[in-house]
Amino acid sequence: MSWWLLVGVALAAEGPWAGVPLERLAELGVGEPTLDVGHSAWRAPLEAGGFVEVSLYQTPDRAAAAAAWLQVASAQRSLTALGPDHWGDDAGMALLRDGNVVILVRSASGQAGAVATALQGALVVEPPPGDWQRLVVDGVEVAWDACGRRRVVE
Repeated sequence: MSWWLLVGVALAAEGPWAGVPLERLAELGVGEPTLDVGHSAWRAPLEAGGFVEVSLYQTPDRAAAAAAWLQVASAQRSLTALGPDHWGDDAGMALLRDGNVVILVRSASGQAGAVATALQGALVVEPPPGDWQRLVVDGVEVAWDACGRRRVVE
């Protein structure tokens, strides 16, 4: 089963969510993403090498806790505060939290901070109209909108 071209994340149709419009990916230097079906997250390669991971949490407090955990887990890298809710070395790694969204970027080209900031700027909170893709996952029909917001079809 292929998850290519799935972008954005959500916990439930009525829950909080954020997403990056599909048409913006190429201009942001992001390749084809895959959805993490175990969590509300997606990961995609960067065209210049590396990857980006965007995760959505139910509340900003949970996102802050996840960002704090990622800082500890990445302790082997020298993460410094680059701004409010933005950490990293601004070259190889950047970690950014915006509300209930956490963006992690690992860049082989030294552009992690710029990519994280560009992704943050591309976040939208209003879903585009219509369904984009439907799949059956573990016997449940799931639909994604044009930003990849996941919801169970009832």
